[in-house]
Formats: sequence, C-alpha cells, structure tokens
Amino acid sequence: MNDWAGERVGLAFIPPGQPWRNGYIESFNGRLRDECLNINSVLSPTQARVVITG
Repeated sequence: MNDWAGERVGLAFIPPGQPWRNGYIESFNGRLRDECLNINSVLSPTQARVVITG
C-alpha cells in the first residue's frame, strides 16, 4: 500500500513513539476519542460518522 499510495499522493509517516512531531493531529485525535468515541458505542465507521457529525 505504501508503494501504491506513495506514487499517487505521497505519504509522510511519523515514526512510532514520536507523537510530538505532529502535535495538532495527536491533540485532535485524543479529544475526539475522549469527548465522542469513548462516550458513544459505535459498531461501524458509518455509525461513527453519524455520531461525529450529528
């Protein structure tokens, strides 16, 4: 997948154990998880989208 996507869109990976290299995304992901996904029980990505947008 890395080879396929790298040819089309370019990928930038953050090495494991170094979340400070992308603090804004890590902060957003943590808040989304804490404030939305941990509170609601979702069974599929589609259901998660409905919960997040609704």
